[in-house]
Amino acid sequence: IWRASHAYSMWVRFDYGQATLAEAIFGMASDGNSNMILAQKNSNGTLTFGLRAGGLSNLSFTTTDVSVFANGQTGWHHLVFNVITDDASGNLLTEIWVDGNKPAQTASYTITATQYQNFTFDDEDSVTAHTLAIGGMSLGYTYFFLESLSGQIDEFAMLTRRLYLDEIKALYNNGVPKNFTSGTFDANQYIPASDVYLKYTFNNNTVNAGSAGDGADGTLYNGATYSTDTPND
Repeated sequence: IWRASHAYSMWVRFDYGQATLAEAIFGMASDGNSNMILAQKNSNGTLTFGLRAGGLSNLSFTTTDVSVFANGQTGWHHLVFNVITDDASGNLLTEIWVDGNKPAQTASYTITATQYQNFTFDDEDSVTAHTLAIGGMSLGYTYFFLESLSGQIDEFAMLTRRLYLDEIKALYNNGVPKNFTSGTFDANQYIPASDVYLKYTFNNNTVNAGSAGDGADGTLYNGATYSTDTPND
Protein backbone atom coordinates (compact mmCIF):
# COMPACT_ATOMS: atom_id res chain seq x y z
CA ILE A 1 0.00 0.00 0.00
CA TRP A 2 2.89 2.41 0.62
CA ARG A 3 4.26 2.07 -2.90
CA ALA A 4 1.24 3.25 -4.88
CA SER A 5 -1.86 5.42 -4.65
CA HIS A 6 -3.77 5.17 -1.38
CA ALA A 7 -5.92 7.37 0.87
CA TYR A 8 -6.97 8.18 4.41
CA SER A 9 -10.46 9.27 5.46
CA MET A 10 -11.57 10.44 8.91
CA TRP A 11 -13.74 12.79 10.94
CA VAL A 12 -11.83 15.14 13.26
CA ARG A 13 -12.79 17.68 15.90
CA PHE A 14 -9.99 19.85 17.24
CA ASP A 15 -10.18 21.41 20.69
CA TYR A 16 -8.34 24.41 19.28
CA GLY A 17 -8.62 25.52 15.66
CA GLN A 18 -5.26 27.25 16.01
CA ALA A 19 -3.12 25.82 18.81
CA THR A 20 0.29 27.01 19.98
CA LEU A 21 2.09 24.16 18.20
CA ALA A 22 1.31 21.89 15.25
CA GLU A 23 -0.76 18.80 16.09
CA ALA A 24 -0.36 15.38 14.50
CA ILE A 25 -3.55 13.94 13.01
CA PHE A 26 -1.87 10.64 12.16
CA GLY A 27 1.60 9.50 11.22
CA MET A 28 4.44 6.99 11.18
CA ALA A 29 8.21 7.29 11.14
CA SER A 30 11.09 4.86 10.84
CA ASP A 31 14.89 5.10 10.85
CA GLY A 32 14.82 8.28 12.90
CA ASN A 33 13.05 10.82 10.70
CA SER A 34 14.38 9.51 7.38
CA ASN A 35 11.18 7.73 6.36
CA MET A 36 7.79 9.01 7.38
CA ILE A 37 4.19 9.75 6.56
CA LEU A 38 2.46 12.56 8.44
CA ALA A 39 -0.75 14.60 8.44
CA GLN A 40 -0.80 17.58 10.77
CA LYS A 41 -2.75 20.72 11.63
CA ASN A 42 -0.37 23.65 11.87
CA SER A 43 -0.51 26.39 14.51
CA ASN A 44 -2.03 28.83 12.00
CA GLY A 45 -4.91 26.48 11.13
CA THR A 46 -3.47 25.19 7.83
CA LEU A 47 -3.07 21.48 7.09
CA THR A 48 0.06 19.67 5.91
CA PHE A 49 0.27 16.13 4.53
CA GLY A 50 3.32 14.42 3.17
CA LEU A 51 5.76 11.57 2.70
CA ARG A 52 9.50 11.31 3.17
CA ALA A 53 11.83 8.52 2.03
CA GLY A 54 15.51 8.37 2.82
CA GLY A 55 15.96 11.92 4.10
CA LEU A 56 15.06 15.50 3.30
CA SER A 57 15.87 15.26 -0.40
CA ASN A 58 13.01 12.82 -1.12
CA LEU A 59 9.78 14.56 -0.18
CA SER A 60 6.19 14.92 -1.33
CA PHE A 61 4.50 17.44 0.94
CA THR A 62 1.35 19.53 0.51
CA THR A 63 0.17 22.45 2.67
CA THR A 64 -3.08 24.37 2.31
CA ASP A 65 -2.49 27.97 1.22
CA VAL A 66 -4.93 29.44 3.73
CA SER A 67 -6.12 28.53 7.21
CA VAL A 68 -8.92 25.99 7.07
CA PHE A 69 -9.44 26.02 10.84
CA ALA A 70 -10.15 29.30 12.62
CA ASN A 71 -9.14 30.14 16.15
CA GLY A 72 -11.88 28.91 18.47
CA GLN A 73 -13.41 26.59 15.86
CA THR A 74 -14.36 23.28 17.50
CA GLY A 75 -16.87 21.50 15.20
CA TRP A 76 -16.48 18.15 13.45
CA HIS A 77 -14.87 18.13 9.99
CA HIS A 78 -14.29 15.42 7.40
CA LEU A 79 -10.72 15.10 6.12
CA VAL A 80 -9.32 13.07 3.22
CA PHE A 81 -5.62 12.76 2.46
CA ASN A 82 -4.77 11.27 -0.94
CA VAL A 83 -1.50 9.80 -2.18
CA ILE A 84 -1.56 9.68 -5.99
CA THR A 85 0.91 8.10 -8.40
CA ASP A 86 1.44 10.51 -11.29
CA ASP A 87 1.36 8.53 -14.55
CA ALA A 88 3.69 10.90 -16.38
CA SER A 89 6.47 11.37 -13.81
CA GLY A 90 6.05 8.34 -11.55
CA ASN A 91 6.16 10.70 -8.56
CA LEU A 92 3.91 10.29 -5.56
CA LEU A 93 1.68 13.35 -5.21
CA THR A 94 -0.19 14.32 -2.05
CA GLU A 95 -3.46 16.25 -1.73
CA ILE A 96 -5.81 17.40 1.02
CA TRP A 97 -9.63 17.57 1.10
CA VAL A 98 -11.74 19.27 3.80
CA ASP A 99 -15.52 18.80 4.11
CA GLY A 100 -15.91 17.58 0.54
CA ASN A 101 -13.82 20.35 -1.03
CA LYS A 102 -10.19 20.69 -2.07
CA PRO A 103 -8.82 23.96 -0.63
CA ALA A 104 -6.07 25.86 -2.43
CA GLN A 105 -2.79 24.13 -1.64
CA THR A 106 0.86 24.14 -2.56
CA ALA A 107 2.71 20.87 -3.18
CA SER A 108 6.27 19.72 -3.71
CA TYR A 109 6.71 16.51 -5.73
CA THR A 110 10.16 14.98 -5.52
CA ILE A 111 9.56 11.43 -4.33
CA THR A 112 8.97 8.39 -6.55
CA ALA A 113 7.12 5.22 -5.72
CA THR A 114 10.42 3.33 -6.07
CA GLN A 115 12.13 5.58 -3.52
CA TYR A 116 9.35 4.99 -1.03
CA GLN A 117 9.65 1.21 -1.07
CA ASN A 118 11.97 1.19 1.95
CA PHE A 119 9.19 2.36 4.27
CA THR A 120 7.88 -0.44 6.51
CA PHE A 121 4.37 -0.51 7.98
CA ASP A 122 4.07 -2.53 11.18
CA ASP A 123 0.52 -3.87 11.57
CA GLU A 124 1.25 -5.85 14.73
CA ASP A 125 -0.69 -5.18 17.94
CA SER A 126 2.38 -3.92 19.81
CA VAL A 127 3.31 -0.24 19.72
CA THR A 128 6.58 0.17 17.82
CA ALA A 129 8.44 2.85 15.87
CA HIS A 130 6.74 1.61 12.67
CA THR A 131 3.20 1.62 14.05
CA LEU A 132 0.57 3.91 12.56
CA ALA A 133 -0.38 6.45 15.24
CA ILE A 134 -3.84 8.05 15.06
CA GLY A 135 -3.92 11.39 16.82
CA GLY A 136 -0.15 11.42 17.20
CA MET A 137 3.14 10.34 15.68
CA SER A 138 4.83 6.95 16.03
CA LEU A 139 7.58 6.31 18.57
CA GLY A 140 11.02 7.56 17.66
CA TYR A 141 9.89 10.68 15.81
CA THR A 142 11.97 13.58 17.10
CA TYR A 143 10.40 16.73 15.64
CA PHE A 144 10.00 18.80 18.81
CA PHE A 145 7.48 21.32 17.43
CA LEU A 146 4.73 18.72 16.96
CA GLU A 147 2.21 17.70 19.60
CA SER A 148 -0.37 14.95 19.77
CA LEU A 149 -3.85 15.96 18.67
CA SER A 150 -6.00 17.71 21.26
CA GLY A 151 -9.50 16.72 20.22
CA GLN A 152 -11.32 13.71 18.78
CA ILE A 153 -11.09 11.42 15.74
CA ASP A 154 -13.81 9.09 14.44
CA GLU A 155 -14.36 6.72 11.51
CA PHE A 156 -10.68 6.49 10.52
CA ALA A 157 -9.95 4.42 7.40
CA MET A 158 -6.96 3.66 5.20
CA LEU A 159 -7.79 2.69 1.61
CA THR A 160 -5.75 0.86 -1.00
CA ARG A 161 -6.36 3.51 -3.67
CA ARG A 162 -6.99 7.25 -3.92
CA LEU A 163 -10.46 8.68 -3.36
CA TYR A 164 -12.18 10.68 -6.11
CA LEU A 165 -14.38 13.77 -5.94
CA ASP A 166 -17.76 12.02 -5.97
CA GLU A 167 -16.62 9.54 -3.31
CA ILE A 168 -15.22 12.27 -1.06
CA LYS A 169 -18.39 14.34 -1.33
CA ALA A 170 -20.55 11.28 -0.63
CA LEU A 171 -18.58 10.53 2.53
CA TYR A 172 -18.90 14.12 3.73
CA ASN A 173 -22.58 14.51 2.85
CA ASN A 174 -23.55 11.21 4.51
CA GLY A 175 -21.94 12.16 7.81
CA VAL A 176 -20.89 8.99 9.57
CA PRO A 177 -21.03 6.27 6.85
CA LYS A 178 -24.21 4.33 7.59
CA ASN A 179 -22.89 0.94 6.47
CA PHE A 180 -19.31 1.39 7.57
CA THR A 181 -19.22 -1.61 9.89
CA SER A 182 -21.13 -3.94 7.55
CA GLY A 183 -18.64 -3.96 4.71
CA THR A 184 -19.38 -0.91 2.57
CA PHE A 185 -17.86 2.49 3.17
CA ASP A 186 -21.02 4.56 2.79
CA ALA A 187 -24.73 4.18 2.14
CA ASN A 188 -24.33 4.71 -1.60
CA GLN A 189 -21.68 1.96 -1.76
CA TYR A 190 -19.19 4.18 -3.57
CA ILE A 191 -16.33 2.32 -1.94
CA PRO A 192 -16.42 -1.49 -1.60
CA ALA A 193 -14.90 -3.27 1.37
CA SER A 194 -12.18 -4.70 -0.87
CA ASP A 195 -10.71 -1.18 -1.20
CA VAL A 196 -10.51 -0.66 2.58
CA TYR A 197 -7.16 -1.71 4.06
CA LEU A 198 -8.10 -1.01 7.65
CA LYS A 199 -10.80 0.91 9.49
CA TYR A 200 -11.37 2.11 13.02
CA THR A 201 -14.99 2.99 13.81
CA PHE A 202 -14.33 3.56 17.54
CA ASN A 203 -17.76 2.21 18.44
CA ASN A 204 -16.75 0.97 21.89
CA ASN A 205 -14.00 1.25 24.44
CA THR A 206 -11.59 -0.83 22.33
CA VAL A 207 -9.64 0.02 19.19
CA ASN A 208 -10.67 -2.70 16.74
CA ALA A 209 -9.73 -2.57 13.08
CA GLY A 210 -12.51 -4.89 11.99
CA SER A 211 -11.93 -7.49 9.30
CA ALA A 212 -10.70 -5.30 6.44
CA GLY A 213 -7.26 -6.05 5.01
CA ASP A 214 -4.42 -6.87 7.38
CA GLY A 215 -5.27 -4.10 9.83
CA ALA A 216 -4.55 -5.09 13.42
CA ASP A 217 -6.39 -4.06 16.55
CA GLY A 218 -5.05 -0.84 17.99
CA THR A 219 -3.88 0.19 21.44
CA LEU A 220 -5.02 3.23 23.40
CA TYR A 221 -1.75 4.98 24.09
CA ASN A 222 -0.28 8.13 25.60
CA GLY A 223 -3.43 9.21 27.42
CA ALA A 224 -5.96 8.59 24.63
CA THR A 225 -9.47 7.75 25.86
CA TYR A 226 -12.77 6.58 24.36
CA SER A 227 -15.62 9.08 23.86
CA THR A 228 -19.28 8.60 22.93
CA ASP A 229 -19.33 11.97 21.09
CA THR A 230 -19.66 11.48 17.32
CA PRO A 231 -19.97 13.63 14.17
CA ASN A 232 -23.75 13.01 14.26
CA ASP A 233 -24.10 14.78 17.61
